[in-house]
Amino acid sequence: MKQGKKLTRKMIKFLEDKGLNPSDYLVERKTSTEVGFIHKESKQVIYFKCDWGKI
Repeated sequence: MKQGKKLTRKMIKFLEDKGLNPSDYLVERKTSTEVGFIHKESKQVIYFKCDWGKI
């Protein structure tokens, strides 16, 4: 599992729109088609499809 990184403003807005608390997540992986967020406490990774291109 990769080490998490800080969220960008666009990612924070994306998580808020999904109904999640952005302060609980870090970015685990981002590609042109999907982004993976890791929960800080449970270490569970969730993936979302996105069409942002390069974030």
